[in-house]
Amino acid sequence: EFHVDFRDYYGSLIDGWLGGGASEVLGGRPVQDLGLFASAPGVVPTPSDPPPSGPPPASTAGGGGPAIGTQTGRFVSLAPDRICDTRNGVGGRSTPIGPGETLGVQVAGRGGVPSTGVLAVAVNVTSVNPTEPGFFSVFPSNVAATGSSSLNTVPGRAVPNMAVVGVGPDGRIGVFNASGTTDCIVDVMGYVRAESASGVLPLVPNRLLDTRTGVGAPLARLRGASRTDLRVTGRGGVPASGVDAVVLNVAALRPTVAGFLSVWPTGMAMPDVSNLNFEPGRNVPNLVICKVGADGSVSLAANDGELDVIADVVGCFNADGASVMPVAPSRLLDTRHGLGARRGPVGPRSEIDLDVTGVGGVDTNATAVVLNVTATGATQETYVTVYPDGVRRPDASSLNVGQGATIANLVIAKVGSNGKVRLYNDAGGVELIADVTGYFI
Repeated sequence: EFHVDFRDYYGSLIDGWLGGGASEVLGGRPVQDLGLFASAPGVVPTPSDPPPSGPPPASTAGGGGPAIGTQTGRFVSLAPDRICDTRNGVGGRSTPIGPGETLGVQVAGRGGVPSTGVLAVAVNVTSVNPTEPGFFSVFPSNVAATGSSSLNTVPGRAVPNMAVVGVGPDGRIGVFNASGTTDCIVDVMGYVRAESASGVLPLVPNRLLDTRTGVGAPLARLRGASRTDLRVTGRGGVPASGVDAVVLNVAALRPTVAGFLSVWPTGMAMPDVSNLNFEPGRNVPNLVICKVGADGSVSLAANDGELDVIADVVGCFNADGASVMPVAPSRLLDTRHGLGARRGPVGPRSEIDLDVTGVGGVDTNATAVVLNVTATGATQETYVTVYPDGVRRPDASSLNVGQGATIANLVIAKVGSNGKVRLYNDAGGVELIADVTGYFI
């Protein structure tokens, strides 16, 4: 059973039978070739021709995520840069995305990303002013949407989430909007180039910053327009030297007003981008991949109000790290349907073990996985921690979840020696969903 956009059938007919031109006929929309024809136009297939292949199944577990390519790659960190904003025409579009519509975002050749040789990009995607609840899926332009969600859109709120996503051969990624209309912002943080060299060093999560307790900074709330410099090298398992970028899970706690938080390399000018958007009464997390300043630090600043900030390091990029392999998004866990774990909410102070290697296109020798984890239906305020199976649970959080809220966050999780990661829920009951988008080897 497959689920595809019907326009891809038309496009595959035009390209496969008539020899090309589908994108122009469909108004410039990239076409996913469904492989309806085993041979070129005018050639009769022989019995030895292989059967045509289809797109990855929608919302399937385990085997649905073929690798985008056969090459691993080196991650290159960048100063954050905005490459798409449908509110003001950055990236070429100045109108919201409609229901069921996919926005093609050009990433190759923009924001410091090379025009060729790019396997994947690290982007922060934000939904702004949605008219209905729904979700975004972010995926390479040359695969069909798989039904995996990257973030959940909420009317009246700006919702961001990090994504590490493969790049299609046209240099684009797709952002699919499930329902209603919404504006979309895309900020690029780095890219993966086709080169087996430096990569990620996955770490057990470790808290580097907590303004509530004075860890990593003075015991004081972060004030709008003030800057905090956070030393990251030589702490929490991060090497003291040779580090190009760090992977942080950053959370905004108890903000007094609505605003946003930016994270950037110390010593550089503050960029005009946001890493997470917050509002009063909600604790908001987001994964951040940030280039490290020359002094081994990163800087954080909020645009307004007062708030507490915590930051947990989950990895870093250096010469001894693992290379990146993006895969098409594939669902590994959904406790609502008994997928990857028993069916039903995860209870208070309870844990589940999730197989992440050998499924969803992930190599059995992967050292870390890139998961988009969603929590929904929480019966009370809680947090979720994702960490390697077989180690002591760290004092860190991957998601901060309000009662009744649905919230997603990207997680780069080190894999246990048994090929599993563990997900811990602190309070109440909560349903958990996890989609894999890549791994490190």
